Amino acid sequence: MTQQKFKYFVIYGVMRTGSNLLEHFLNQFDAFQSYGEVFNPSFLGKPGNDTMLGIGRAEREQRPVALIERMIADAAPALPGFRLFQGHDPRILRRTLIDDSCGKVILRRNPLDSFISLKIAQQTDQWMLRNINKRRQAKVHFDLAEFLRYSEETDAYYAQINRLLQEHGQTAFTIAYDDVKDPAVLHGLARYLGTDEHLAAPKEGITRQNPGPLSEKVENYDEMIAALETQRDTTVSAEPRAAERGGLRFLTACTRAPVLFACIPAGPEERILRWMHTVDGGDPLRDDFHDALESETLFTQFGNRKALRLWLDERPERVCFAIVRHPLLRAYEVFEKRILPGGDDGFPMIREHLRTRYGMAMPDEDRCAGQDRAGLEQAGYTADKHRAAFQIFLEFIRENLSGQTSMRTDGEWAPQRAFVDGFNDLLPLDLVAKESKLLRVAAYIRNNLNLGATKNAVFKQSLEDGHIIPLSEIYTEAHESEARNAYREDYASFGFLPYPKEYS
Repeated sequence: MTQQKFKYFVIYGVMRTGSNLLEHFLNQFDAFQSYGEVFNPSFLGKPGNDTMLGIGRAEREQRPVALIERMIADAAPALPGFRLFQGHDPRILRRTLIDDSCGKVILRRNPLDSFISLKIAQQTDQWMLRNINKRRQAKVHFDLAEFLRYSEETDAYYAQINRLLQEHGQTAFTIAYDDVKDPAVLHGLARYLGTDEHLAAPKEGITRQNPGPLSEKVENYDEMIAALETQRDTTVSAEPRAAERGGLRFLTACTRAPVLFACIPAGPEERILRWMHTVDGGDPLRDDFHDALESETLFTQFGNRKALRLWLDERPERVCFAIVRHPLLRAYEVFEKRILPGGDDGFPMIREHLRTRYGMAMPDEDRCAGQDRAGLEQAGYTADKHRAAFQIFLEFIRENLSGQTSMRTDGEWAPQRAFVDGFNDLLPLDLVAKESKLLRVAAYIRNNLNLGATKNAVFKQSLEDGHIIPLSEIYTEAHESEARNAYREDYASFGFLPYPKEYS
């Protein structure tokens, strides 16, 4: 007997937490019909699908709730459901979590196990296994910094879920990866969703891809264990803001001077790090600076909160500072380096979304990668087209930050105020200043800590180095207006002037 407790259900999780198997089990109940990853930005339901139940990707973008309504109608009398992962449509994440008619299932797994499983899947390109004879095996290299970033992002996702549930008085059924195969837990989930139907023997059908201990999956296993041992005192915040914006990985300190920089993404990070290098006695203009960052210990970073507290305790006379960049210049930096084609550090999924959903004109990839402006113009991509494309990107940012798009909000265009608040949850910032005041910042730190003379030439370099077309050349008041609409709090909190006046 099925009771109409909910209209639909959602499985919330991250990749490699056992969601395929859980969905497979649920679909063996007559009472349920789960449709897969219906809000994955790249497909509908499963890879290769561009339509589902008569709804295509364009309509899903404009009317995402219509797809849920279509599933409810299609599955009747069964209860429909789908999987919603980190990085899927944030509008649907919020809507479903606060909806009384949605049955909420939260799936979790030990983050180290899911991280290693994800690394293996990425290396073997095998994401689900039905035939054990086709298993692809691989050993992966463990990188602590990469794992900490993964853990921080995953914690932020689950913290956001928990916070929304609490704020709106909602409850959820939480299930661990190791319990997905437990018939008692599976039937408990079925009762939560509204049926007393019983499966005599649930059929697995999906085989675990990476069985065995971690020592058989990680090539530097002993190094991994030693690195994780240093993280025992790490404290994870339950507050999404602190976990997602302004975490430990954004903090960098001088190795000698008591100076700590809290870095906001898409800001003047390199110029500040070069200046900090000269504070420690180095050459800020050295040609091998990027290589030295990889091969030498130029700075101090913090693997856990205990290390940060120790650094702070040992340096009562210190300066901890953050620099905020003009929102328009920051957006342009992301536009040129991440959105335009070319290079390995771009955002191809968001680029494709801008092309198909917003009609953004895209220039030639090879010429973008080679910073070949003359070639771009010969191919028809003019400064006017670049100006129009940037206007479209600003429109996307405004809609994205207000929860009107299916794309994730990346830290490189997230509001800077959120980062500053996140940093202040970790440590007291002594100074938050605008990029246009960097020379004054250098003088303040030098005088406050009695550092003596510092070389500030790196702060006198052009802000637009590395841009294919300078922002000053294509700037319009329409750009400024769109940026101000998107970043009202940043403009108000930090007192930004219009771009040309800010840096005059």
